[in-house]
Amino acid sequence: MVAESDNLIDETVTSASETTPERTAGPLSGKLGVFISIVLIGSAGLVAYRHLFGEPTPDPPPVTYMCSETEKTFRHVIKTGEIVPVMSPYTKKKTGYPTEQCYCWTKGGKRKDKPTYVILNEHLGKNGPTTCPSCGLMVYPHNTDYYSSRSTKKN
Repeated sequence: MVAESDNLIDETVTSASETTPERTAGPLSGKLGVFISIVLIGSAGLVAYRHLFGEPTPDPPPVTYMCSETEKTFRHVIKTGEIVPVMSPYTKKKTGYPTEQCYCWTKGGKRKDKPTYVILNEHLGKNGPTTCPSCGLMVYPHNTDYYSSRSTKKN
């Protein structure tokens, strides 16, 4: 009985191997697969090298701040972890706030070349809109130089 079961197992294994189809090579086997693998590994290495040893990120540009006590402006580059208000060089206290630019109008009806710097009320903890002390217009966060940014070309 044992001999019969051994023969039966041998016949099952033999017949199973005869019915399975032969394994074919995949599309990335051979020289093409090796080439693609080398390119992918090389690209990953290049990206890792540039990330670890590449050029450092540039410093942020200096921003114009104004001392809330003296109303004098100064340029300052914010450092990591530094919070507003920043140290004012005029009072040696943390009274420096970022400013917005207002390009006011002169009495002759022309736009000023240099902006008036304004601290927004929200930076000072005040309610209500911020107005320019020179012209009385409202000043918004990220105030733009509206007139120089517009195209002067006529179609």
